[in-house]
This record gives sequence, C-alpha cells and structure tokens, in this order.
Amino acid sequence: MDAIPRTLLLVEDESIIALAEARTLSSAGYSVIHVGSGEEAISAMNGERGSSIDLILMDIDLGEGIDGTEAAYEILKRHDIPIIFLSSHSDPKTIEKTEKITNYGYVVKNLGHTMMFAAIRMAFKLHTAQAKIREREEWIRDLIDKIEDGICILDEKDRFLYANSALSGVFGVEHGRLVGLPLSTMVGESALETIRANLQLSDVRPVGETSLTVEGADGISRALQLKIIQDYDAKHKYRGSLVAVRLQAAESGTGAPAGDRGTVRNRKARDVYVHELLHRIKNSLNIIVSLLSLEAQRVSDEPARRMLVLTETRIRSISLLYDFLSHSTGEDRIDSVEYIQELTRLLKETYSSPDSRIEFITSADPFPLSSKVCLSIGLMVNELISNALKYGFPRGREGTIRIELRKEADSLILRVRDDGIGLPEDYFPNENLGFGLHLVKTLASQLNGTMNLVNDRGVCVTITARVPQEATDAGGPGEQKVGASA
Repeated sequence: MDAIPRTLLLVEDESIIALAEARTLSSAGYSVIHVGSGEEAISAMNGERGSSIDLILMDIDLGEGIDGTEAAYEILKRHDIPIIFLSSHSDPKTIEKTEKITNYGYVVKNLGHTMMFAAIRMAFKLHTAQAKIREREEWIRDLIDKIEDGICILDEKDRFLYANSALSGVFGVEHGRLVGLPLSTMVGESALETIRANLQLSDVRPVGETSLTVEGADGISRALQLKIIQDYDAKHKYRGSLVAVRLQAAESGTGAPAGDRGTVRNRKARDVYVHELLHRIKNSLNIIVSLLSLEAQRVSDEPARRMLVLTETRIRSISLLYDFLSHSTGEDRIDSVEYIQELTRLLKETYSSPDSRIEFITSADPFPLSSKVCLSIGLMVNELISNALKYGFPRGREGTIRIELRKEADSLILRVRDDGIGLPEDYFPNENLGFGLHLVKTLASQLNGTMNLVNDRGVCVTITARVPQEATDAGGPGEQKVGASA
C-alpha cells in the first residue's frame, strides 16, 4: 500500500459491482469516488474534485452514452493522470483499443483483488517514473537551447524531431516551427543529396562533417558547417541523426555584404532568443498567478484572501509588461495609451465583482514608455486602485475611478482619482501611510518623483516624476471608459 493516501475515481455503471469494488478499495486504504458513466467521469475530473483524484479505474462498457475508452480519451486531453481499464472481456481488439489511449494497465474483472491492487501500485510507479522522465527531458531541452550552435535531431526520414532556438535563428524561422518538417525544406533536396553523397555515412563510420550554403526563410544566404552523427540499430538500419550546425565566418551569396548579413543574422538570432525568453518569463509569472488564485479560493480568512488577491494583481501587472515586450519590435518602447488601458482592464477584471457598480475611466497622452517606467506605473496603479476599492466604496456604493497619465515637458504625471467616501478627517498621510501607499511613494522616488495625496470628495493621488529626454512629445489625450461591471 502507498504511504501517501490516494484517491481513486471508480467509473462503473453497475451499482452493485461498484459498491463491492469501492468497499474493497476502501479497506485497502484508498479513498474512492464513484460515478456511473463516462460523462460523469469527465465532469468529475473537470470539476472541483478533479484535483484530488490520483488514478482512474475505468470500466470499458458503460451502457448508454460514451464508453470508457472515449471518456478516457477526453480526460487525457486536459489531465495527466494514470487510467487503468476494467473489463469482463479480454479479447485482443478490446485490449488493443485501450493501448492506443493509455499504457497504465488493463485488468480483467473477477480475477481477484490481488491483480487489481498490483495494477494500481504499478500504475502509480509508472506515472511517477514518466513524470521524472518528462522533467529530465525538459531540463535537457533547456540546456541544449542555451547552446549557441544550432542543434537538431532528425528521424529516419530526416524530419525534425527537435530543433533548438539557435537553429531556428539560423534558418530564419520562429522557434518551434521546424518540428515535423523534413530537412529538405530548409536546405533543399539537392543540397540534402549532396550531403549524403559527400558523407557516405554508415553504422561503421556514423560521424562526418560537411559544408554548404543555404538560403533561410528570411531570404538571407548562410554558409554552414554541419557535423552529423547518425544512429543505427542492431540490424544496421538507420534510425535518425543528431546534427550540429555552425555558421561559418565568411558568408556567400548575393545581397548585402558579409558583414551586414552577419549583423542581420545576429540581430535575428538575438530577437528569437529574447522573444523566447520573454515568453518563458511570462509563462512562469502566469503559473505563479494561477497558484495564488487557487490558494485565495481555499482561504476562508478574508484579510488573508485579500492579501493573496493583491499579490496576484501585482504579479499580473508585471506579467502584462512582459506581454507588451514580447510583441514589441525589439526596442524598449511601450505605447502609453495601450498600456494604461490594458492595465486598467486587467485590474477591473480582477477586482470587480459581478454586482460592482464602479466605473473605470482611463485617459492618457500617447508617448513611448520604457519597460522600467511601465513596471513602476503598473505597480503604483495596482496599489491605488486596490486602496480605492477597499476604502472608498463600502457596501456596494457606486462611483468612478479615473486613471490619468500625462506628459508635460520632461515630467510624467500619473493621477488616480475616485469619488468615494474619502479618508477620515483625522487621517494624516505623512504619519500613517499603509503599506500600499508607502510602496507607491517608494516607486515614485525611484523615478525621481513625488507623491501627493488630496482628500476632497474622494481621494486623488498624483505622482509627478521625471522622464528621459528621449521620450517623444505628448499628443492629444485619449480617454476610454473601461466601464462598470453591472
């Protein structure tokens, strides 16, 4: 028996059989959830109970509706979970059908509980081993992706099974687009034949080097040095190869001079790498946001839940910045209007409840912002909106929150104003700043700016900061209502 308590989802349409199996499994220490159809199994996995289920015992013949194999197929689209099939039949066709879906086991009913328990234990061990293999494969891929030379793995038909970022840059294509394509689409069929003729590799001499010039998808010709390691099985049958690709110092072909083409090549390779890096950072931040969101749903203590939600929005504002950077042209410039509108939409979506009657209005001058300034603005706006909603609009009070971003000469002005109940008369900002306002003041100072708080028919907080001289002149203001959530 596993040391850690396990929860099993038993999918069985015969209630008496299900009752007996559930009792047997419970007596062995397992927690059992029973459903009677494939549709119910899918619903259970996609619902709140799904995260607690560790393994599925799936009857194949479930009467009316979808059968067990169809239900398993749908579940595995969204969940990584071991599934053991149960059946009264052991014909080859049925077994083959299940093997195409999952490989965690097939148990014939009424052969005794020992076989079932053994299959369950083996399935858990296999699932753990596969998870470790996937983790190790991902680690190896990350390491290979950091190599400056292009690296790829080809199958027996010379199709890409894997290609790192550097190789994608060599061929001028987006990372991930090479997988599944034949090598000839990148080097040409005639070049591929030349490679084979020059190398004449075999299982006796499986390693060789050659050079050729190819034109990438971006139209740039590149002189390449290829090192190919071919793999053969015990019967001397070709199984595929590992190819390392290095750009030669001197490039041939028409078009720009070699030096210029090298600059373009380096810029494109850098852009591919930066784009991939931004994408990974954003994914990591989204994972953290998801974990905080799940934790906030579990916490019953309201102050603790609010703190988790606030932390979640702080990270969301940072993630939004990386989203803008990943779609930029490579320069550290973000459009102020688009950023402030998208930031407000994101915060409204996070903070507002379905019955909220708060309207958000943004107004911004169009000018470029650096990522550093955007990060500070995002965090400051998040804190100020959180404070406004928390203190300014009690008991479902309706109102408006305005977010303004202006540029005047060499100064940037950020203003968040609400028409809520305002602060208490005995509130002295310089003496009892909460953590949120203290953070805003600190971020303003980091931008060589100041924070000013006015308590008049609501609260208005204005941050005035200096911006770099290279920022363009402001255009006309652009106002947009993000709207109430009524």
